[in-house]
Amino acid sequence: MKSWQLASLTLGGLMTIAQPAFSDSKVTYDPNTEMVYIPRVQVGNDQYEARMKYESAQARFVLTEAKLISALTFKDREQPNFNKILTLTEIVAQLPQIDIEVFDPVENRNKTFRGVSTNALLDLIYGEQWRNREELLTTALDGYQSSFPVERLLKYDSYVAYEQIDRPQFILIKAADGKLVELGPFWLIWNNITYPELKASVSYAWPWQLAGFELVKFADLFANSIPPADSSEQIQTGFLSTREFCMNCHKVNGDGGKKAPDLIQAGLVANNTNARIKELITNINVAPVSGMVLRDELSNRDQVADDIIAYLKAMEIKK
Repeated sequence: MKSWQLASLTLGGLMTIAQPAFSDSKVTYDPNTEMVYIPRVQVGNDQYEARMKYESAQARFVLTEAKLISALTFKDREQPNFNKILTLTEIVAQLPQIDIEVFDPVENRNKTFRGVSTNALLDLIYGEQWRNREELLTTALDGYQSSFPVERLLKYDSYVAYEQIDRPQFILIKAADGKLVELGPFWLIWNNITYPELKASVSYAWPWQLAGFELVKFADLFANSIPPADSSEQIQTGFLSTREFCMNCHKVNGDGGKKAPDLIQAGLVANNTNARIKELITNINVAPVSGMVLRDELSNRDQVADDIIAYLKAMEIKK
């Protein structure tokens, strides 16, 4: 992947932007329109999605369209008119920049990032009232959404990262298949070195290409997957574990992630014994993908697996 540094970009022949930079990882060219599409153009602290036309006579790119993507949108479902936007430039002007070392759960190694405290950012936008809410929903550039309890933010240190200190590009390379992932404009990361128990959750609550936050109610997101109120303590605990370790990718009765099959509708429970399900989530040699396996860092791994199975059995009956 090459990186390019240009002397300037001219916007519609009217405005010149000094020293933008971009990589050619996903640059595309349409010969019919003679337009170049670049997913990310770096201008100072901010990033733009750009469409440009190359003028060979003057050896320059003319920027015909630019959409700011290095900005975060903040919403509150209880206040429909609440809608605030902060660019990266505005964020770093108002909050201290912090360099933090974490264990990257995707590349499986320690890395150092630059970012701002998530809690300080939310305080800036919502005031401290967000700390009494239930759930924080995150949205990525492609529309992918995931959520986690506000309580997690109050218990552990997290950061909205926008730069990797030990690598020039803000990317990661998946350990499983070597695929390159663009992390920007923002990646929500957690201090899993000070709090090593977070490593057991793998990439739960680590959304990359982060574009926005929204305060929501827990029941709004998990109406179909909450176990019955009279369920046993094991089933209730199993739901919380399933939500943390499984539902970032999988759904349960329609609630949850979009990356993998619905654990109930796909027949995981109906077509497998308890022993087989436990193998699938604890034995890396049996699981279809390594990400399904509960991490060794989980001290009560066997009990967590049993709780998850008890919960899934209960939801199979409820469906």
